[in-house]
Amino acid sequence: MADKPSRALVLYGDGLASLISTSQSHLHSFASLSSCGFLSLRSPPSQDSIVDSRAALDFAQLLDAYDFYIAKKQQSSDAGSTTDLEQSAVPELSKRFIGLRAGIFSRFPSVSSLASDLSLSPLPLEETELPSKLLALLGFSEGNVLEASEYDLLLLHITSEMLKTQKVKSTADWLDHLVGGILESATPGSAVSSRLHMSVVLSYEKLSEVARVIP
Repeated sequence: MADKPSRALVLYGDGLASLISTSQSHLHSFASLSSCGFLSLRSPPSQDSIVDSRAALDFAQLLDAYDFYIAKKQQSSDAGSTTDLEQSAVPELSKRFIGLRAGIFSRFPSVSSLASDLSLSPLPLEETELPSKLLALLGFSEGNVLEASEYDLLLLHITSEMLKTQKVKSTADWLDHLVGGILESATPGSAVSSRLHMSVVLSYEKLSEVARVIP
């Protein structure tokens, strides 16, 4: 365990798993240095009264807030609902993890709304010089670790819809470039790498995509 508090960065590639190929060298390099595994998420409920994006449903599960999110949607879609949000409520992240300051970048309103309920601060996404900006919010500057940071945890929700620039061929390439920029600042043995915990989570948008990749 680290002898000082670390800061965390989570890059969530929503629906990008099937787009990753051998050309994304930074992602493969990061995977070779990391622990890798699979997560299995529950299918959304079949009730017609619950209508929302798959992204928000998956995100709720990743934050262990799925039951609360479903109960909230049931209540908002049915005026006569007797759903008890108190029973499904989960503590805010700041309470679950002793004052954790967390922020999220997402262009999905439903994801940002859920994040706010869990005490994550929605932040505007500026794609220029993103690696250095993310690290700065976590208290890293020019290879140094600052004593104070604005956030302890940042979560970046990356989807194919967010790609605005034509300088890269796909969102997968954009993510690969972002990972490369962060790895450049957090080389093994550096002060930044000893205090930064970075995770990359990739999901499949549809079950049929998994069938094409995993025989």
